[in-house]
Amino acid sequence: MAIQDPKVTAQILRTLDHVEVMARRLESVATLASTPATSLAAADARMSARLGLEPFLNAGFQLSVSLDHLQTWRHVVFAGGAGLQPAYAHMTLLRGAMEAAVVARWLVDSEVDPSERLARSADWDQVDYTKRKRIEEIIRARPKPPAKLASERMADLEAAARAIGLRPLRAVNVTDLFRAYCSQTGNRGELIYSMMSAFAHGRSWSVFVSTLTPVGPGLPGTGGLGTIGANDEHVVAFTITAVRTALMAVKDLERYCGV
Repeated sequence: MAIQDPKVTAQILRTLDHVEVMARRLESVATLASTPATSLAAADARMSARLGLEPFLNAGFQLSVSLDHLQTWRHVVFAGGAGLQPAYAHMTLLRGAMEAAVVARWLVDSEVDPSERLARSADWDQVDYTKRKRIEEIIRARPKPPAKLASERMADLEAAARAIGLRPLRAVNVTDLFRAYCSQTGNRGELIYSMMSAFAHGRSWSVFVSTLTPVGPGLPGTGGLGTIGANDEHVVAFTITAVRTALMAVKDLERYCGV
C-alpha cells in the first residue's frame, strides 16, 4: 500500500528540494581552513589537540548522513511517483535523517560551554569505540601501527579528556536528544522518534500512523483482514519535520563555524 494522492507526492518533492541547497551549504563549511579565528569552532580547536576538532568533525559527518538519507528518500519519491511508495521503508530513511540531525545539533550547540561541547563529542566517540571494540573482538582485528584498536583509542580519549578537566564521560540517550533538538521538542519530539522507530523495528503499533484498509473478514476471533500502508498525511508531516530538523542542524553548524 502506498501514497495515493499525486498532490502528496508533489508536496513531498517540493519539501525535499531544500536538501540540495542544504548539501551545498554543508560543503561550504567542510573544512576549518576558512573559519574565522573568532568562531566557536576555532576556539574549541585550540582547547585540545586531540578533542578540539571533534565537535566539528562529528557534527559534519552526522549532517552528511542526514542529508544522504533525505536525498535517498527524494530519489524514491521521484522515481516511484504516486502509488508506488513504500509502506514502511521511508520511515526508516526519515528516522536516520532526523537521528543524525539531532546528534549534530547537540554536538555543536552554541548555547553550552566549550568544555561541554568537547565532552559531548567525547561521549559520542566513547559510544563509537565501545561498539567498534566488540566488532574488533569478533573479527580478531590486529591493526598495524600507527593504526590502533578501539580499546587503545578509548584510553587516548579518556586521557585527553582528563588532561583538560572535562566532566566524566557518560552514555548518550538519543531519545533525550530528540526531546531537545528535534524541530518539535519535548514530548512531541520523543513521540516522533518513537513512531519512526516503530517502523524501523517492525513494531505492531506503527499502525497508529498507517493507513488500514479492510479487505475481508478474518478467522473467528481474529478480526478482519486488511492491508497496512503509508498514511499520506503522516508521510508529509514526518518529511517536513525531518527537513526542518536537518536545516536547523545546518544553521547550527554554520553558526558554530562563524559562517
